[in-house]
Amino acid sequence: MKARIEFLIHHLADGKKSEFAKIIGKSNSTVSALLNGEQFFSHKSLILLAEIGVNLHWLIVGMGTPSASKDDKIFNPQSVGIRAVIAYLRSEQVRLEHELDE
Repeated sequence: MKARIEFLIHHLADGKKSEFAKIIGKSNSTVSALLNGEQFFSHKSLILLAEIGVNLHWLIVGMGTPSASKDDKIFNPQSVGIRAVIAYLRSEQVRLEHELDE
């Protein structure tokens, strides 16, 4: 996950952790905690990233491409419905809980 977060910092914030913190609505210390694996993105931060075109499946699981857009141009603002993002997060949570139960 660290490499994917570093990728986002590089591509979204010109390599500046402080700018990335602003994008996800968090503090610089939160970005450091994310990079160190001490914390995970909040739902609000994930929604903000999805709204600017980040592929949440790539971010969370590491599969697919960084961009959620079909033409694979990275991080073009697009309208991603919040309900769709929440449904996705819930489905991933259910899937992961199911895997833990097995």
